[in-house]
Amino acid sequence: MDVWVIILFVVVVLHFIAGFGYLMYKLSPKKKDDSANNDKLDQSQSDPK
Repeated sequence: MDVWVIILFVVVVLHFIAGFGYLMYKLSPKKKDDSANNDKLDQSQSDPK
């Protein structure tokens, strides 16, 4: 095989790997900061309305 064909093949394969990695990153569930939410809940429960 020609050198340019091998280089093109490697670039395409790396592009697919990077694309799948980015897709997994975007589709992974987000981790929420529970401490910030708990502080807001604690303040609202302690304030009488």
